[in-house]
Amino acid sequence: IGTRELAAASLGSAYWSAIWYFMLGVSTALDTLASQAHGAGDAHAVRQWAIIASVVLLALCLPAAGLLCAAEWVVSAAFGQPAEVSAMVGVYCVALIPGLPFLALFTGLQKYQQSQCGVRDPNQQVACVTASGRPHAPMCDPAVCRVRMAPSVWVYALTNLLNVAFNYVFIW
Repeated sequence: IGTRELAAASLGSAYWSAIWYFMLGVSTALDTLASQAHGAGDAHAVRQWAIIASVVLLALCLPAAGLLCAAEWVVSAAFGQPAEVSAMVGVYCVALIPGLPFLALFTGLQKYQQSQCGVRDPNQQVACVTASGRPHAPMCDPAVCRVRMAPSVWVYALTNLLNVAFNYVFIW
């Protein structure tokens, strides 16, 4: 791999991140809306918010795909990169398009489970312990959330296995 290839991968990754982080920011609305519905005990509303968020994320895949298709032009015009590097960025970004809907749906599922205590990161655990003053408060108990977390873990594991298989077939 040469410097042009590394430059193209770096620019393509940065461009992709800017697009994806916007979509991820939109998905955080589900954190508030679904969590509030879950706190109110309204399971139907939690499911409705998850469906709405998934539809919105899927709809955002269309403009995101358009922006990814325009990556070569954007990198050339906005960043003044050579045509060869811009072309490689365009190829890289176009190759990301087929994964957009799956990433959007996975993110919707993850936010749905997170709103019901299904996914917990270390920051949430620290906040939970700090708020309750007890490390084993009912709302902090990992056993309470373990069952809801399982689907997200299985989907993540399956997609990683598929990623390894596709990398083997298409790259090596």
